[in-house]
Amino acid sequence: MYIQLSILAGLLCTTLAWAQPQQTEMKELFAKYDQIIEGKKDVKALDVFTKKFVDEAGGEKSLTEGWDKTKKVVYDLSIKPSRSNKDLAYIQRVPAGSKQKAHSSFIVVKEQGQWRIEGTIEDE
Repeated sequence: MYIQLSILAGLLCTTLAWAQPQQTEMKELFAKYDQIIEGKKDVKALDVFTKKFVDEAGGEKSLTEGWDKTKKVVYDLSIKPSRSNKDLAYIQRVPAGSKQKAHSSFIVVKEQGQWRIEGTIEDE
């Protein structure tokens, strides 16, 4: 019985680890997101946001122009994978080294094999 429970627990942990998006993939995605906010032209909105999000925002040009320029802040990412969909995750950005609540929360989906932002849950 003990062995069966150990095997079951190991499989469950392994399955959850496979379902969770990789931290490096998310860091790369949000580095591109920060570049778009900063107004850099070498990153395309469709590399960061889903097509649905870009269309709802009024197109790529509209999306890349409406950002307030603020002081650059380094964030830690808290990744919570969806329990029912391996291609969906929720990301919270918290100022690095801070115990503050999340600055912003995002819905991230895998589109065409790449993680992309589909929307925000809350922005402050």
